[in-house]
Amino acid sequence: MMMLTKSAVNRINKPHPIPISLPELVHLIRNNPQRELLEKIRQLRLQGKEKEVNFLKQNNLYFVNPNYHLDSTGQSVGSGFIFLDIDKVEGDVEKYRDSFIQKYGHLVSMVCLSSSGRGLSILVPVNHSINNTSTFKRVYRYVASLFGDTEFDHSVGHLKSNWFLSGDDNVFYNESSPWMIGELIQDKDCDVIPKLLEPDLNEVESVLDRFGRLS
Repeated sequence: MMMLTKSAVNRINKPHPIPISLPELVHLIRNNPQRELLEKIRQLRLQGKEKEVNFLKQNNLYFVNPNYHLDSTGQSVGSGFIFLDIDKVEGDVEKYRDSFIQKYGHLVSMVCLSSSGRGLSILVPVNHSINNTSTFKRVYRYVASLFGDTEFDHSVGHLKSNWFLSGDDNVFYNESSPWMIGELIQDKDCDVIPKLLEPDLNEVESVLDRFGRLS
């Protein structure tokens, strides 16, 4: 299970996310009620109007926390999936999606166009137990390494990463078994990403908030 939020999050409005299964997520991508808004966002992006794009996305789009769900105690634990993002594809993004699926479809549970329409959003099934950020990052690095020289946007490589929900009639869905990842993943086995992952701003804000550093 993953977590889905259907309204914007800010200091005034902090909605509670709801659990969503992969089949439910795939159905929502194929039948996204925000399809008209997504088309507007994609047109604005083609026109290079990034400020308008970011405003519409951050204040209107549903978003998913694909890497985790909440257990019975309210703790964030792994969803059974690792979310990977290809931010910008040069050329025909739908042809790239088809070639990506042909090459790596056996590794993934889902591939769809991103909300911007210029990249891909990918879910990879894993069986590894994840209940903290350091374990997540090791698993993330390992999973990313399975896709050769594919250039991912590693800013989403965090347990609580947000993913703006896309709309895609041709979303790829594969009921594949999860990758069997050993319980002990050593850093040396996963240090395949040349640059350090960016700080998890959600985690940083949470720490600062506990220490009274946020007004």
